[in-house]
Amino acid sequence: MNTSLLSIVLGLLCLWVPAPLLSPSGIRGRIRGPVTRRRDGFFSLARCKINWLDGVRGALGAWLLQRELLTVPAGQEEMARLCLWAYLGALLIGAVAQTVWYDRSLRILGPVFYLAGVSLVVSGPMAGGFAVALALTCALMFRRLSSNFLFLPLFLAAFAAAFHELGLQAAVNVAVAGLPPFLAFAAGTRIAFVRRPRRAPAHSTAEVPAVVPVPVDRLDVRFPVARPADGSCASAKIFTVASDYGETVSTLSMRTGTEG
Repeated sequence: MNTSLLSIVLGLLCLWVPAPLLSPSGIRGRIRGPVTRRRDGFFSLARCKINWLDGVRGALGAWLLQRELLTVPAGQEEMARLCLWAYLGALLIGAVAQTVWYDRSLRILGPVFYLAGVSLVVSGPMAGGFAVALALTCALMFRRLSSNFLFLPLFLAAFAAAFHELGLQAAVNVAVAGLPPFLAFAAGTRIAFVRRPRRAPAHSTAEVPAVVPVPVDRLDVRFPVARPADGSCASAKIFTVASDYGETVSTLSMRTGTEG
């Protein structure tokens, strides 16, 4: 197998293998869970290593195919046109593979890092880099990460025009970047994200220290009792003494006397 064919196969694998297939069962289980806006944040995505791997393989796959398919010798216009369409078709198929996932139910995923890596290669580091940075910044300002897929196509088109890089590749990149919200709207569902599974709270195995009662040497409570008929007064004392084993022993003493 020659080097060009090997690079093409490796590039297709990087672009077409869905992220959930590379994820552990805990991440796939979280993808199957309900999608709510409360879980829509960027930093939980950044803590997941699978997302960083998506960005690397998206950029690597696009670069490998670009190097092998878009470097056709001069004078072969038909071959160059065929290779260009094959390259753009591979990008579209890869975007669909990364976005649509079915596991007991249909899920539309938001491949933020994957599309960022692809955009840096297809649109170039200048136009793609500015577009990715501004789109993510706007999404964080609106506190809704799914809006990144609305801003990214706009900024890709704007910076492609600013850097005079408008063309078929830029148009396909814009379409690829706007694919997740379109598919989510068509499927009537929210955009889900690949996140690290939540960790179960650790249960402490340390023994709970026994409650040691505070020794009470003496508790003296006086209260009056009924006055005897002879006019004398009476009072009572309760003595509470703490024993060596934390138990209490109460004694009651009575004192009577004549009222002076």
